[in-house]
Amino acid sequence: MLTNGGFETGDFGGWTHGGALAHRVVSDPKHSGAYAARLGNPAYACDGGVPPDSAAWMVQTVRVPDTTNPQLSFWRRIYSQDNATWDYLRVVVRDTSGHEREELMREGAPPPGGDCETTWDSGWQHRTFSLAAYRGQQVQLYFENRVTDTEGWYNTWSIVDDVEISR
Repeated sequence: MLTNGGFETGDFGGWTHGGALAHRVVSDPKHSGAYAARLGNPAYACDGGVPPDSAAWMVQTVRVPDTTNPQLSFWRRIYSQDNATWDYLRVVVRDTSGHEREELMREGAPPPGGDCETTWDSGWQHRTFSLAAYRGQQVQLYFENRVTDTEGWYNTWSIVDDVEISR
């Protein structure tokens, strides 16, 4: 159903990935196992060093089980230096041609003050979403970390781990 949802191959095996923001599979932090996916990069300088209005993303095509209530489950952690909740991690169900069907989640970080000295850390949080509307269908699961600032200020990055679909 889902390939490399815990990123235990040490790479994005099973996922297509891209975007102007850096993205990679990392060993720290991770929720469990040895690896997790990082969308964005903590090394970007907060004061003008972030690629403006850009994203890092990963997507995988899956067949949703034809069961009563299939669930998408994953762990996420968001870090931000932004002074508003404009930057975010979002999760979308798309059809196989890439057209959005449903946005499941769009979560930003509460503002730490935008002083580049403070990084807000959400801590690990578990998220689940019903995929019952897509039972038996092939869909794409799309994860995106977006930085919306047009001047490259205030970095935000996200960690995603243990992505799975339960029957």
